Amino acid sequence: YRMPTGRRQNKISASTPLVSDEVALVIYAALLAAWMGCLLWSSLASNLPPVPRIFAWDKLLHFFAYAILMFFSGNFFRLLLQKRVRGWIIGFILTLGFGLLMEIGQQTLSISRHADWKDLVANSLGAGLILAIALLSKERRSPSYRGRSDAA
Repeated sequence: YRMPTGRRQNKISASTPLVSDEVALVIYAALLAAWMGCLLWSSLASNLPPVPRIFAWDKLLHFFAYAILMFFSGNFFRLLLQKRVRGWIIGFILTLGFGLLMEIGQQTLSISRHADWKDLVANSLGAGLILAIALLSKERRSPSYRGRSDAA
């Protein structure tokens, strides 16, 4: 019989991911699809509740909504392609393209909404902030990601 020493034999290191890349990919895909659905509905719905008339409130909503979209799309494509820089850039392009399509949809499909170039600027700034953070930060890589080329 051995006396317990209080030490755990199987420590999880700080670099051990909580979930595998495959599970994370599915999670990001679901979050991306759900968030895009929310943005689609909120962009094209005609009978939304009024937005408070606080200074630039609408632009802040656009900024944060597209920052979140960029976070989900960048992580999704980073994991899908297994290339960090290319994944984030494709996510950025998708995010900007989606925002443009929503503004076009507001102008052409909605009777009570209209396109606004300032919304596109706010969308781009939100997505651009997340892109800059992602590309300037060091990424902890899972063991399955190591050894792969990080080239765009």
